[in-house]
Amino acid sequence: MLKQRSKFYFITAPPAGEKVEVDLTLFLMNDYSIAGSAPGGPLDIQYTINFVAQKTKRWVETIDINEENVSTARKGTADDDVKFRFVPTRYDKYLKD
Repeated sequence: MLKQRSKFYFITAPPAGEKVEVDLTLFLMNDYSIAGSAPGGPLDIQYTINFVAQKTKRWVETIDINEENVSTARKGTADDDVKFRFVPTRYDKYLKD
Protein backbone atom coordinates (compact mmCIF):
# COMPACT_ATOMS: atom_id res chain seq x y z
CA MET A 1 0.00 0.00 0.00
CA LEU A 2 1.28 3.46 -0.83
CA LYS A 3 1.73 6.18 1.75
CA GLN A 4 -0.07 9.49 1.28
CA ARG A 5 1.42 11.70 -1.43
CA SER A 6 3.24 8.71 -2.95
CA LYS A 7 4.01 8.25 -6.63
CA PHE A 8 3.36 5.05 -8.58
CA TYR A 9 5.57 4.70 -11.67
CA PHE A 10 4.95 2.26 -14.50
CA ILE A 11 8.22 1.31 -16.19
CA THR A 12 6.56 -1.05 -18.64
CA ALA A 13 3.11 -1.80 -19.94
CA PRO A 14 0.92 -4.88 -19.65
CA PRO A 15 0.60 -7.12 -22.71
CA ALA A 16 -1.49 -5.64 -25.53
CA GLY A 17 -5.18 -5.96 -24.84
CA GLU A 18 -4.82 -6.28 -21.05
CA LYS A 19 -6.10 -3.48 -18.87
CA VAL A 20 -4.89 -2.21 -15.52
CA GLU A 21 -7.80 -1.39 -13.23
CA VAL A 22 -7.24 1.24 -10.57
CA ASP A 23 -9.61 2.56 -7.92
CA LEU A 24 -9.19 6.27 -8.61
CA THR A 25 -10.93 7.19 -5.36
CA LEU A 26 -7.90 5.87 -3.44
CA PHE A 27 -5.58 7.97 -5.58
CA LEU A 28 -7.66 11.12 -5.21
CA MET A 29 -8.29 10.79 -1.46
CA ASN A 30 -4.64 9.98 -0.65
CA ASP A 31 -3.00 12.40 -3.10
CA TYR A 32 -1.29 9.60 -5.05
CA SER A 33 0.32 10.25 -8.42
CA ILE A 34 0.58 7.86 -11.37
CA ALA A 35 3.31 8.26 -13.96
CA GLY A 36 5.02 6.10 -16.53
CA SER A 37 7.50 5.95 -19.34
CA ALA A 38 8.03 3.72 -22.32
CA PRO A 39 11.31 1.84 -21.90
CA GLY A 40 11.98 1.56 -25.63
CA GLY A 41 12.55 -1.49 -27.76
CA PRO A 42 14.35 -4.73 -26.89
CA LEU A 43 17.80 -3.31 -27.73
CA ASP A 44 17.24 -0.27 -25.49
CA ILE A 45 16.07 -2.49 -22.65
CA GLN A 46 19.07 -4.83 -23.02
CA TYR A 47 21.47 -1.86 -23.10
CA THR A 48 19.94 -0.53 -19.88
CA ILE A 49 20.12 -3.92 -18.16
CA ASN A 50 23.77 -4.35 -19.19
CA PHE A 51 24.65 -0.83 -18.06
CA VAL A 52 23.04 -1.32 -14.66
CA ALA A 53 24.67 -4.75 -14.21
CA GLN A 54 28.15 -3.41 -14.98
CA LYS A 55 28.07 0.11 -13.55
CA THR A 56 26.05 -0.04 -10.36
CA LYS A 57 26.69 -1.54 -6.97
CA ARG A 58 24.11 -2.67 -4.47
CA TRP A 59 24.09 -0.80 -1.20
CA VAL A 60 23.14 -3.09 1.62
CA GLU A 61 23.34 -3.03 5.38
CA THR A 62 23.66 -6.44 6.98
CA ILE A 63 22.04 -6.99 10.35
CA ASP A 64 21.93 -10.02 12.62
CA ILE A 65 18.45 -11.51 12.42
CA ASN A 66 17.38 -11.05 16.02
CA GLU A 67 14.31 -9.40 17.48
CA GLU A 68 15.98 -6.08 18.29
CA ASN A 69 17.60 -5.62 14.88
CA VAL A 70 14.52 -6.67 12.94
CA SER A 71 12.42 -4.21 14.98
CA THR A 72 14.94 -1.45 14.30
CA ALA A 73 14.97 -2.24 10.57
CA ARG A 74 11.18 -2.33 10.42
CA LYS A 75 10.89 1.00 12.26
CA GLY A 76 13.52 2.59 10.00
CA THR A 77 11.66 1.40 6.93
CA ALA A 78 8.33 2.69 8.23
CA ASP A 79 9.90 6.08 9.08
CA ASP A 80 11.70 6.35 5.69
CA ASP A 81 14.99 6.45 7.59
CA VAL A 82 16.85 3.79 5.62
CA LYS A 83 19.99 4.52 3.61
CA PHE A 84 20.54 0.99 2.33
CA ARG A 85 18.59 -2.23 1.93
CA PHE A 86 18.61 -4.30 5.12
CA VAL A 87 19.83 -7.88 4.65
CA PRO A 88 19.30 -10.18 7.65
CA THR A 89 22.24 -12.51 8.38
CA ARG A 90 23.38 -15.15 10.91
CA TYR A 91 20.26 -17.27 10.62
CA ASP A 92 22.18 -20.23 12.06
CA LYS A 93 22.76 -18.38 15.35
CA TYR A 94 19.26 -17.00 15.92
CA LEU A 95 16.90 -19.39 14.14
CA LYS A 96 17.36 -22.85 15.56
CA ASP A 97 15.02 -25.81 15.31
